Amino acid sequence: MRALPPFRITLPNSSLRRIQTGLRIQRDARGHPVMMTGVNYDITDQYELEAALRDAKEQADAASAAKSSFLANMSHEIRTLMNAVLGMLHLVQLTNLNGRQQNYVSKAETTAKSLLNLLNDILDYSKIEAGKLQLDSHPFEPETMMENLCVVLSGNQGTKDVEVLFDLDPELPAVLVGDGFRLQQVLINLAGNALKFTSAGQVVVSMHLLHAERDAVRVRIAVSGIGIGISEAQLQRIFEDFTQAEASTTRRFGDSGLGLVICKRLIAMMSSELEVESRVDEDSRFWFISRSACRAALGARPHPRICSRVPCAC
Repeated sequence: MRALPPFRITLPNSSLRRIQTGLRIQRDARGHPVMMTGVNYDITDQYELEAALRDAKEQADAASAAKSSFLANMSHEIRTLMNAVLGMLHLVQLTNLNGRQQNYVSKAETTAKSLLNLLNDILDYSKIEAGKLQLDSHPFEPETMMENLCVVLSGNQGTKDVEVLFDLDPELPAVLVGDGFRLQQVLINLAGNALKFTSAGQVVVSMHLLHAERDAVRVRIAVSGIGIGISEAQLQRIFEDFTQAEASTTRRFGDSGLGLVICKRLIAMMSSELEVESRVDEDSRFWFISRSACRAALGARPHPRICSRVPCAC
């Protein structure tokens, strides 16, 4: 049965109907056509349903684009003001303050930084939603990235009895090619969460070489820590937008639930997948496998390496 292009007809009551015609040609033994059979189908309901679905999709896409644009513009504008507030707070701390004033300013600065981090998450989320976030591949040193991560985490460690360890595979190439900035952003978020939810013990950030080729390597990158743990039921929705593992987490730790969503999508852009294993009141471990190009040959070190599993001493 061969389908012909649909057409419209007008009924006596002036209503329009959509008709789809199908035809079949019967031929004799020598292939000459001898008879043609045609069938008309009324596809008005199907046509109207498809048109309604197209309209709904266009409206949803327009609403999503408007939301992403609004989030991006607002977070950018507020972030500019927050940087100014942080600058002023820093200048105030350079003046002569008594103990109480110093405490107030320090708390205000901590709150402002938390708000700035939230705005950065919203800006990244809106870029990902709008398809505007692009990865920028360039050479980077895993060891230097770990050192920078150590500096960042040391500011979040506070007075907690938590040891942050870095386990860097000695067989890992000294120089990799990829978006080191976004990779570091993912590790800051994952390790920051591990540090936030771990009251005592260890947080371990590791990079282990799985497979090496001539110009590329596969590396397993993991972050683990002893925290509050995640139940099996909560693991099913931990990567949903604006979702915490439990409702009380936001009240206890003041988090928006965007960080893991951004990490998962960034890792997906790197052609990998963020995995997690955890149990309540036990270790939580997040990991993913990254395939990166390498510029230096395996084992060739342009500078001495730090030892594997080094504690953060920043």
